[in-house]
Amino acid sequence: HIAPISHPDTDKQLQQALAYAINMPIGLMLAKTLEVYWQLDNQVLPLMVASEGRLLSLMGMLQQAGTSLHTGGEWFIRAGARSVFFLSKISDTARYAKFSKAYGLQTSMPTSFLQQSDLLREVYQKPQFEESWNAKVLFFAGEWIEALNDPAFMPLKSYLLETAWRYSSYARDFWMFNLAYSMGQIKSNLRPNPYLSDVVRHLYSMAAGAYPGFCFANDDRIGPLSALKDVFHQDYGFKVMPTMVHPSYVDQTNAMNPIYYSLEIPTQLSYSPRSLKKTVKMREIREMNDIMVAIRKYVLSGALNMLGTPLEDLVSKMDYRFYHSSDEEQSNIYQAEKMALLDESLLAESAAYPEYDFCARSAFVRGCVRMAIK
Repeated sequence: HIAPISHPDTDKQLQQALAYAINMPIGLMLAKTLEVYWQLDNQVLPLMVASEGRLLSLMGMLQQAGTSLHTGGEWFIRAGARSVFFLSKISDTARYAKFSKAYGLQTSMPTSFLQQSDLLREVYQKPQFEESWNAKVLFFAGEWIEALNDPAFMPLKSYLLETAWRYSSYARDFWMFNLAYSMGQIKSNLRPNPYLSDVVRHLYSMAAGAYPGFCFANDDRIGPLSALKDVFHQDYGFKVMPTMVHPSYVDQTNAMNPIYYSLEIPTQLSYSPRSLKKTVKMREIREMNDIMVAIRKYVLSGALNMLGTPLEDLVSKMDYRFYHSSDEEQSNIYQAEKMALLDESLLAESAAYPEYDFCARSAFVRGCVRMAIK
């Protein structure tokens, strides 16, 4: 975690320099990454993954006092990522007891994907874990913010305003996307499950780069994942590849570097309540695919003059594929075993662990959507 400015161990002079910020001062990521997220009940909702060069808390600084719909106290920040986990469950009682004893762990055996994060953090903090990992953030003191009104600092102020304008691009045009999304369903005479319709809306937001999805780890930018893989592979004893998952944005240049959304881990910020407690994922992804076909048809029809805009790119230049652990394949729904064929991270991991299979029966891939540039 990043320590609060008010933490008693924080230097008093530093506290004073950063006291201008109600929640968090403006910062610039210098190395590695961090995740900004909301935690509501049992849900973790990734809002942003900040990597080198990303400005933090910029929009809050520019927001007119008293006009924000939130106070900022609802979201959290974690160096690396909060939403990181193994694709395989850590659920074998005997193996976990042995592993926990060997490392002197206090964390209970996780019962869900997102509960693994606390376990991973505790393992990292143990002396047996020798790998070091740090994220670096440069925070701007209050005198820098005051100086923005000085003509000599006008280039910096212009840069901050231009950056904020660029960051807010999708939010400014979201009304147009919502109109097209609604009209596409109406013109196709669809009456979709409201919850699934909200999920598909979120898929497009992820494909546009407005929100992170999930990807399979192939480096250590989000944490000491290579070392964690080795620890759990050797000392816990996974029977499959030690595939790890973390939040990431869609890669607009590499078709073999996709992101994913899983029905098992909902991350959309706006959604209707589920009408049914028990659901069939195959049926749900089939309905989601039907919605996307309808939206694509409507946008490419030329309605609302959307041709030649980023909305056309979302439906024509992005590849959306659905995966399920079932042996049955349908239109645009594929077997999870085939995910590695179109994912360079999984191909690399298969080469690193040639004697182990991909965890194709994981609940994460049982109702999963792949998004990548074509």
